[in-house]
Amino acid sequence: MNLTALPPHTLAVLAKRADEAAKATREELAPGKHTVDETVVLRIVGGVAVGEDYASHIVAKADPWGLLACALGRLNGVTVEALVKEALSKDSVDMKALKKQVTEAVAAVKKPTVTVCRGAVRVDKSAVVLATVADINLAAETAKAAK
Repeated sequence: MNLTALPPHTLAVLAKRADEAAKATREELAPGKHTVDETVVLRIVGGVAVGEDYASHIVAKADPWGLLACALGRLNGVTVEALVKEALSKDSVDMKALKKQVTEAVAAVKKPTVTVCRGAVRVDKSAVVLATVADINLAAETAKAAK
C-alpha cells in the first residue's frame, strides 16, 4: 500500500511520532547498510490542527545589508570613509528622512517577494500503538475461542 493512500491527518500524526521515535533510537543504529523487512500493524489515535495559509515576504531577497554592501562596493575607500563620517555627523532629523527613503526603497524591492506559506500543522497528544503480527494472531485466536 502506498502511504499517500492514507488520510493526510493520519499521515501527519504518524510522521510526527515516527520522527520522535527515530530520534530516540538513533544511537541504537550501527554504521553500515541494514535490510528491513518488517510487518507491522499500527493504531493511530490523535488530533491534528492545521493553520490557515498566509502571505509572507521573503526577507532574504531584499536584505538591507546586502543593498548597503552593494552601494559601498561601488565607492572607493576614501568615499566610504567620508560616507561613514557624514553618517555619524548627521542630526536625527536628517537621519529620519534618510531612513524613511531607504525603508521605502527596500519595501519597493520586497513587494514582489511575497510568497504564500502553508499553515502550520500541529499534532496534539496522540499515540501510535504498535501491534506485531504475533499479537494480531493471538487476538484472532482468542476471538475464535470466545465464539
